[in-house]
Amino acid sequence: MRSAVALVVVTVAVMCLPVSAKGITTRIVMTRLSTGQVTVLSEARLLEQFDVWSGPGTSDTSATSFIVDWAAGAMDAPGDPSERLEVRFLVRRSGSRAEELAYVVYYVPGSEATPAAVYLPGRGDEHFTGNVRSILRGPGFEGRWFRASDAWRRAASDALH
Repeated sequence: MRSAVALVVVTVAVMCLPVSAKGITTRIVMTRLSTGQVTVLSEARLLEQFDVWSGPGTSDTSATSFIVDWAAGAMDAPGDPSERLEVRFLVRRSGSRAEELAYVVYYVPGSEATPAAVYLPGRGDEHFTGNVRSILRGPGFEGRWFRASDAWRRAASDALH
């Protein structure tokens, strides 16, 4: 009986660990798929704004978190796929010195006529399996496009230009 109670206590304690216990984002690497151009975001002040461990499927379900405006809901795929960038979120997990890939999305900067958009790879997409090992966002999220948050749109635009 004591071991069962201890197991429950340990399980609850682990589930309640702060988000930072999963790791701190160390770099965001954007690769323009049409040209291979790589842009790296590594400034801690900037990275803190785009916590990969937030949004649906995490303990932080703010309306605008990660790089997505979740409150705006899913949207149609943006019109010009030639502008697509792969965005990789690299983290250093607690107790580790090694940097590892935590999550990958696709981003289209948008234009005056279309909003900036983020695609969360879905079942059958290249990065789906790796992503859901880190965060399973749930039905209605993977495999869909979402409006990028204004903060992400500005940061990405500044970095890319």
